[in-house]
Amino acid sequence: MANIVKLTVDKSTKTKEGNYSNKLIAPGETVQTAFGKVEGAKRTFYMFTDQMNEKGVEAELDLNDFDIVKREWDTIDEETQKEIKITITTLYPKR
Repeated sequence: MANIVKLTVDKSTKTKEGNYSNKLIAPGETVQTAFGKVEGAKRTFYMFTDQMNEKGVEAELDLNDFDIVKREWDTIDEETQKEIKITITTLYPKR
């Protein structure tokens, strides 16, 4: 069964390896209830490609075609300047 998700490029940055790191945003799911619409949080994925992609470019991908790898990173929160731990979700082609 397909797991299609619509992704929008938020940022595409050239890496020191010569490829491009793409930050991709998937909208949250919406469920209609008797109390109104309930929206889930947006999801962020990263994908490395051989070309730069313009901000706003959209594409539909089947997540079943990718291995989804989650890694924790330590970084500095820009607002508070405190060290925080974040989880990065990267899409790699299934092998």
